[in-house]
Amino acid sequence: GIAVDGMESLAPVLVDEMELLVDLMPVDTHVLVLDPERARRRAHDLVATSEEFLGASWAAAASGGTAPIDLGAASYRSLS
Repeated sequence: GIAVDGMESLAPVLVDEMELLVDLMPVDTHVLVLDPERARRRAHDLVATSEEFLGASWAAAASGGTAPIDLGAASYRSLS
């Protein structure tokens, strides 16, 4: 029950398939990014966190733990 930074990168483990919000919107929907640089930085940070989780999972697997889960579905799309 305690939120931690980067926990959203574990979402693919909780569902069978991830969907992008923009894929669920009507075709003529407009999306505004009010602070594109902040969005880019946050996306970069989330990708880095996912990579850290994956690296830690492989380290645990090397020590006898289970193989890491694929967090690739947590990847983000470019702003364009």
